[in-house]
Amino acid sequence: MSLKDKLKKANIIRVGAVSSTYKNAKDRPMSLQDDMFIGKDNPIENDLPKTDKTPKKPSKNLLIVCAVLTFIFIYLALTTTIAWLLILIWIAVLLYFWLLYTGKVVFVLNISITMLLVIVSFLSFFLILLTQSDNGSEADKKSSAKELTSEECKPYYDKYNGKVLKLSSDGLQGTVGIKIDMSAGCKLLGWYNVILSYNLPQNPYKRDIGPSYHYTVMLREKDINERTKYDGFGDLSAAYKNVTSLPDPFSDSQTRSSLYSQGEQATETRYFYWGYNLDTKFSEKRYQEILDSTKLEIVDGQPYIEETQDDIGYSYSVNDDKAAENGNIVKTYILTIEE
Repeated sequence: MSLKDKLKKANIIRVGAVSSTYKNAKDRPMSLQDDMFIGKDNPIENDLPKTDKTPKKPSKNLLIVCAVLTFIFIYLALTTTIAWLLILIWIAVLLYFWLLYTGKVVFVLNISITMLLVIVSFLSFFLILLTQSDNGSEADKKSSAKELTSEECKPYYDKYNGKVLKLSSDGLQGTVGIKIDMSAGCKLLGWYNVILSYNLPQNPYKRDIGPSYHYTVMLREKDINERTKYDGFGDLSAAYKNVTSLPDPFSDSQTRSSLYSQGEQATETRYFYWGYNLDTKFSEKRYQEILDSTKLEIVDGQPYIEETQDDIGYSYSVNDDKAAENGNIVKTYILTIEE
């Protein structure tokens, strides 16, 4: 056999025409199985074993589970400081699974769909627990300053107990009496007493007889504009006598009422008084907040009057919380506080 014939037999070279008789691809000679002679429409290709190249799609049940988990984690995420991150993660996962299910994407990660779901779920739980723990510790730091014992409170008692702060503004004067209670730890007690002169219009309620005024006072720090944050609030009452005098700095509501009220028959007036009692845990920071609360606002409380009925009859009063948050502010005082 010549070298040429040996090379042709080894399928190294091909020269001239080659013919053969066979019944299927298995019997086909090697010399005729070169790719250049097999087209995509060649029936021989159909006889060869096929591999499924279609990406595996998630089942309908898995898609439903993913959708439910997405909304659960979105709900949980809204209680954390990373809500936006968890929401984006789960919406992205749900969208990816949906596109796979509908066949609009063929990109499949080199990981099983179930494993991907497990990893994302674990990561979400971990982040939620982590942020909840952080939030709790921060809340504890803010809301629970160290409670002082009676012995620890003694220096503050000597420094602040019996102190009287003076309040003043245009047409307004008042005091804040300070006491430190050591009978149960260390408590900061304060008595606000304010008298002011301003032409407030009457705003009677439907059951009022005669002139009446329904206003609420808010006291807060000067730079705070959020209506829900205030240091003190309460009804502003009409004063009819002793309008240039202040009560004792530690007077209660009954003492203020007897000093300024004229009885049941109301008349018009341009003088008003306000009182507020503070009872909280002592800290230097809390005392400083008293000094910083220099904005006193008068709010129209008439639209927020609520009434109740009992066996005796009707009773009604301003809902100070609602008035403070939503009422129309008719007058603002910037206070000067002197120790």
